[in-house]
Amino acid sequence: MATSTGEMPFLDHLEELRQRIFWVLGAIVVGVGIGLWLVLHFELVIKLAEPIAPYIPGGKLTLHSPTESVMVVMKLAIALGLVLASPVIIWQLWGFLSPALYQKEKKAIIPTLVAGLGLFLCGAWLGWRYAVPMTLKFLLTWLGNDAFNNQITFDYYFSFLVQSTLALGLCFELPLVMILLAAFGVMDAKKYHAMRRYAVVVAFIAGAFLSPGADVLTMLLYTAPLLILYEVGVLGSYVAQRKGRKRVAEAAMFLLVLGGLLATPARAAGQVPRPIGGSVLDARPPDTIPRGRAPGGRVVDSATAKRLGLPTGPVRKFPEPDSLMQALLDREGFAVTRYLSDSARMVADSNWIDLRGRAATVRDSATLEAEEIRYDDGKGMVFAKGEPKLFQGTDILIGRTITFDTETGAEKAILSDALTSFDELGANWFVRGNLQVDSTAKRLWAGSSEFTTCDLPIAHYHFEARQVKWVAQSVLVARPAVLYIRDVPVMWLPFLFQDTKAGRRSGILIPQFGLNDIVRPSRSYNRQVTNIGYYWAPNDYLDVTARLDWYANRYIRYGGQMSYRWLDRFLRGGLGLDQQRESDGATSLSVHWDHQQNFSAATSLNLSANYVSDSRVLQNNSVDPLLSTQQISSDANFTRRFRWGTVNIGATRRQTVSDGSGSMTLPSLAITPAQLRLGPATWSPTLSFTNATTFKQPIATVPLLGPGNLDSLVRTSSGRSTDLQIATPFNIAGFNWRNTIKVSDKVTRARRVISVLVPDLETADPNDSTRITTIRGGDYFGTIDWDTGIDLKTLFQSTWKLTPTIGITNIAAGPLLVRTPGSNGQWVMQGKKLQFALQSIPVFYGFLNKGIGPVARTRYKFAPTFQVQYSPAANLSQEFIDAMTGAGIAGLRAKTPATTLASFSLSQNIEVKLKQSAADSAAADTTGGRLPSASATPERQPVSVLSLTTSSFGFDFEQNKEPGRTGYVTQALTNSLQSQLVPGFQLSLTHDLWKGRVGYDTSSFEPFLSNVQANLSLSSSTFRSIGALFGLASREPTRTNAPPPLTPAGPRRFRPGAFSSFDAAAPTGGRGLTASLTWSLSRQRPNGGATVVDPVNPNDPFGSIPIFLPGLSTTQSSIGLNTSFSPTPFWSVTWSTQYNATLGRFESQQVQLTRDLHDWRAQFNFVKNANGNYALYFSVFLLSLPDLKFDYNQTTLRP
Repeated sequence: MATSTGEMPFLDHLEELRQRIFWVLGAIVVGVGIGLWLVLHFELVIKLAEPIAPYIPGGKLTLHSPTESVMVVMKLAIALGLVLASPVIIWQLWGFLSPALYQKEKKAIIPTLVAGLGLFLCGAWLGWRYAVPMTLKFLLTWLGNDAFNNQITFDYYFSFLVQSTLALGLCFELPLVMILLAAFGVMDAKKYHAMRRYAVVVAFIAGAFLSPGADVLTMLLYTAPLLILYEVGVLGSYVAQRKGRKRVAEAAMFLLVLGGLLATPARAAGQVPRPIGGSVLDARPPDTIPRGRAPGGRVVDSATAKRLGLPTGPVRKFPEPDSLMQALLDREGFAVTRYLSDSARMVADSNWIDLRGRAATVRDSATLEAEEIRYDDGKGMVFAKGEPKLFQGTDILIGRTITFDTETGAEKAILSDALTSFDELGANWFVRGNLQVDSTAKRLWAGSSEFTTCDLPIAHYHFEARQVKWVAQSVLVARPAVLYIRDVPVMWLPFLFQDTKAGRRSGILIPQFGLNDIVRPSRSYNRQVTNIGYYWAPNDYLDVTARLDWYANRYIRYGGQMSYRWLDRFLRGGLGLDQQRESDGATSLSVHWDHQQNFSAATSLNLSANYVSDSRVLQNNSVDPLLSTQQISSDANFTRRFRWGTVNIGATRRQTVSDGSGSMTLPSLAITPAQLRLGPATWSPTLSFTNATTFKQPIATVPLLGPGNLDSLVRTSSGRSTDLQIATPFNIAGFNWRNTIKVSDKVTRARRVISVLVPDLETADPNDSTRITTIRGGDYFGTIDWDTGIDLKTLFQSTWKLTPTIGITNIAAGPLLVRTPGSNGQWVMQGKKLQFALQSIPVFYGFLNKGIGPVARTRYKFAPTFQVQYSPAANLSQEFIDAMTGAGIAGLRAKTPATTLASFSLSQNIEVKLKQSAADSAAADTTGGRLPSASATPERQPVSVLSLTTSSFGFDFEQNKEPGRTGYVTQALTNSLQSQLVPGFQLSLTHDLWKGRVGYDTSSFEPFLSNVQANLSLSSSTFRSIGALFGLASREPTRTNAPPPLTPAGPRRFRPGAFSSFDAAAPTGGRGLTASLTWSLSRQRPNGGATVVDPVNPNDPFGSIPIFLPGLSTTQSSIGLNTSFSPTPFWSVTWSTQYNATLGRFESQQVQLTRDLHDWRAQFNFVKNANGNYALYFSVFLLSLPDLKFDYNQTTLRP
């Protein structure tokens, strides 16, 4: 009997080929039809002609026959149709040939096809974007635009365009072919290295054949990519040779990603917002430089000149013109220049005028004064000496001599022993020395000069340099430079270089280290250098930073970060990856990814992902107190709004740095449809689904009694909780029907001890029992619950506000259906019962109309809340009780008694209304004639002096009837106090009311303070509010025109990677005191007792002897303080601390002292962490050059 080999007969092959050819032809026909529509609808013929349009008459190609336009459109449509049908063609070709390939060949070819297609598209795009415009520009303009009359037909241009793009597309396939040959053993990297000389010759020959023109430039334009791609192919071959054939796909995808990066545009028009409409300012004529403006341009202003003791305005006054002079001045078409001096001499044949003796000249708004001024029209020079001074508006330019060169194309000013200024880096720089300034006022050269930003007559500091060059918004260079503090040289610099360009640029990061890292203060000091790396900005879309931090004998940390932003696509984010490696071998990998994207007005995605492989490494090497106590959080949220509602899909992850415990929710789904109106009824359904997991959760330590000592076992737990909730509330004519279904499934993996009583079969007494203890490694708990009820209309809304409710509740606390180990995995139900409730929230007011001091009126607000609930008695099944007991929930009774619960809560508030001040009365009188009376006299808002809120207190009358029970059901009571007199003040007191368990007659009423939470914020407004209450101050702050600070906090621009430890805003002198104080106290009621530990040997007769174990303190108290103030106009202090009152020690300290030194800034920082790590930072830096600084950085990490 013949067996089937799986091979297809020859005729079946022909039939399959025929069907696939029909599919290909059909795809081409459909693609050509779509391509024809695209060509006509989007005018692709015009778009294809855009690269050549600037170089042909009228920007339009030439046609030689009436039918050529139809052929042009059809050619373009066929080309687009082939491109659109290419996926179908490739798929049919693959389907026909794939059965003849081995499995390993299929695995290699599939990624190769994907990478090949991507590389071809990248090459074609580069050809269209760069090669075609550069080739056309050279070929059509190298002899000038007027040399030839370019009449190019679309047929020739289309052939040129297709050849150019296809040539580069095929060139980009070279690395892929080289990698495939190396992967299959035909070639290797060594052979490619040996053939490099021949490859260069072949690249030039191929460039000559592939280039559409016969010129050298176009040949080089296609040869250079071949050479670069050959080297890429050699590198990929080396990778493929090392990794084997299994990594060919990775090498191919590497080429695809590399091609994508190369195809990314260097600039993005989408990054620049497009203007909406035109501006009326666009119609103005272009501005011109006033004729009288000096070429120096940026000079000393009059206010600075007065402060420096320099003249602030012209001294010579021109006489009033007579009628003849006025007629000459009024003639149009002339530039007026007026002269004034003791003597004037004009030499006609030499074309120069010499003014001597207190000479002055005025042209437009510029005035030049000097002892001698000479105009040499033949040489185009103006020379002034004898303390020349140039005034233009508020600007002043002074020097010993000034020479103006007014020749066309070479306008400049040369000044000897001059003083001028320019604005750069947010500061005004003053330069004194021999200067040369061009006519654009954008370049300045100085020799043997001094420069500073201090505008005082005696500068606090200055630099002396032999040569200085400044180019506006570009660079500031001085060499060599010496820094002087007053007249004392303190630092010599071989050169001073400062990049002043705006925007992002690639470059080396500025390393951060202190003086003590250069010269160690002691042998035990560990040096540290941070921020070593490089910043790369390839285009307007993204930037990449690679950096390295080194701490001697402790750790090394290296990584990179990429930021991206695309305005046109509403896309931005950043990806960071770094690894911290300790000297003892411990490592921690940190990953951070932020991504925000708006796909449309109704669809958005927000992602913030953080991951740390070993949180202990992060905690042990952190100095920031917040970093060592915070959680590593990750969030993802996708929102889509439809007409019928909103869909939200999200995920969260939390990990604690201290112990590595955490939780994760993946996924979380929420569907919120819009309200559906059904006549008088409104239906508002919602659906939510969450799947939450926990890991490394710490649980109670298990004490173990070992041989001769006491040991313990530290335990952690993990678990999963899946919840589904569907809510379908109905609102009908004011009646609200609540209807919610909840389904939950929980799994816990942890050590759990369960003890149960079972009948003792070894004894004759049937009532005797024995205790069986079971240790489990985990539990499961499944629940289904249905919550429903009807909220009736509110009665007496203006007085008692009565709200009746009819509900259907469960018999006992817990879900309706459960599934636990106690029920052997079977679902058991407890049943339902009715519940009736009535709630009343009245409000009572008391008034004191008699004013006291500044208080005009006092109001007391008393708002109690009464609630009564009743539910009848019901019976629970034994199966349900066993199921809940198996889940660790004990205390349920077979017969649940009736419940009549009354609860009471209270809210009290004392408010005062202040009298109208004299200033307010004056304002009302001033505006009373123009405004209505309601606006003329503003109504003051009442001030809450004291607000007291008391939590609910309940009493169950049915429970009070049971033997051994009382009706009280409230274990703890909380009172909260607030006051608007002290903004930010809040005090919360919680008392444990009963010594013992509430509701039993063995418990006594002994209130015990168990928790205190207090917050207090103090500022100038706090004392103003208290003073206003007693008539000592106005409640509104007095607005005065305060003088500006000595050193304005102007914007300081930092380049990427700059030293950012001191990037805080400049302190404002005289800042008032602000303080925030928090206090928390947690206590447990003292009780004595013994703890029984499990013996190692279960047969030990003394295993049940109680063993007293030392426990932790039952009182926990902490105090937190955050304050900032300015003791003097130049000092600023910030202090943040956390004090553990239980242990009597400070857990963390952060102190920052800032001193304003006019042009300099000094900062002192001290940080101490709870883990024992501390750091001391000290820096003095120049505000205008923040990279010029003196640092002292010391970080001490505990072993």
